[in-house]
Amino acid sequence: VQFTPDQVEIKTSNLNGVVGVDMNADNFAVADIDEKGKILETKIFRFDLKNKSAGQREDLIFHAMNKVVDFASSRGKDLVYEDLNFTQKKKELYKSDNKSYNAMLSSFAYSKMTEQLHARCFKMGVKAHKINPAYTSLTGRVCHSKRYGLSVHEAAAYTIARKFYKIKEMVKSFITLNHQGKTFMFTIP
Repeated sequence: VQFTPDQVEIKTSNLNGVVGVDMNADNFAVADIDEKGKILETKIFRFDLKNKSAGQREDLIFHAMNKVVDFASSRGKDLVYEDLNFTQKKKELYKSDNKSYNAMLSSFAYSKMTEQLHARCFKMGVKAHKINPAYTSLTGRVCHSKRYGLSVHEAAAYTIARKFYKIKEMVKSFITLNHQGKTFMFTIP
């Protein structure tokens, strides 16, 4: 017997802003913005999936994602997230020598995260929107992290929310980043 619950009436909107969420292997970062793209609040919901059974990982994701959706619901705002696809990256696991990256990617249960996001949004009457993930982390780090004192994940969530409104970010054509004591220079396409 299959049971499909009735959809709850949508209780959120994007007229007064949205909440962006950046999903990571160990946290969900959220950023609440107004309709003009001004940051109002950020928050990080942390969890640890290392050395956990599949059931434990699913439970941790379940509880953390519920907090994310409840955050958006309490503000009456739609939720915006990245439309990520890890199929190709997971296929490349066998080619990489980077053990920590491989472990992170294999434990990154993105499909479970989005599954719970949709289930909780359905139950709570929160509308969810997908956006193109191109350059959200880089843009967040370069344009917003230092300026607003945000972690890279909060800055990415902020960028995700702003992308919903198609707010253009002004990025120089060359960027220099320091990461783990190394300096990198990028050309922005």
